[in-house]
Amino acid sequence: METWDLYDDQRQLTGRLRNRDSTTPWPMEHFHLVAKIALFSDNGSLLIQQRTSTKSGWPNYWDLSAGGSVLAGETSWQGAKRECYEELGLLLPQTPRQPQLTITSGQAYNDFYILKTDFNQLSELTLQKTEVQQIRWATFEEVKQLVAVGCFIPYPDSLLSIMFEIGQNPNALWVFG
Repeated sequence: METWDLYDDQRQLTGRLRNRDSTTPWPMEHFHLVAKIALFSDNGSLLIQQRTSTKSGWPNYWDLSAGGSVLAGETSWQGAKRECYEELGLLLPQTPRQPQLTITSGQAYNDFYILKTDFNQLSELTLQKTEVQQIRWATFEEVKQLVAVGCFIPYPDSLLSIMFEIGQNPNALWVFG
């Protein structure tokens, strides 16, 4: 069972835990961490994944490269690295990173890590079949079109725009691969 650390409205650990499948009411003043990875290619395309039909949230929708809830005891970066490896078979460097963006929504602090990678062969990746149906590279216009037709998780346009702006600026990204 997945267990999360709970944070207060100042992003300080409370010392409390919550199980993912808990049926007890969520304490309104508590949040958990979610880490998301947006991987960009040399030409500024975003690696996107299509979630499986069996996912409880947003089944069959397209999403960012990788991401998920951070487990109890993990930092946001550790959770991002774990999710990227689980979902794509891609190892991120050990060097701790700070997210480029953090957005609070619902009961979560959503940390966005925007990285540039020098791999372009999708065949190099190993998909977690229980979570990811397929992956592909997409331009900003393609992602906006997927959002418009209801096939991509509906992140705000401004968030996607900022991610692509950062993703297409070679001086703003941490390169690995």
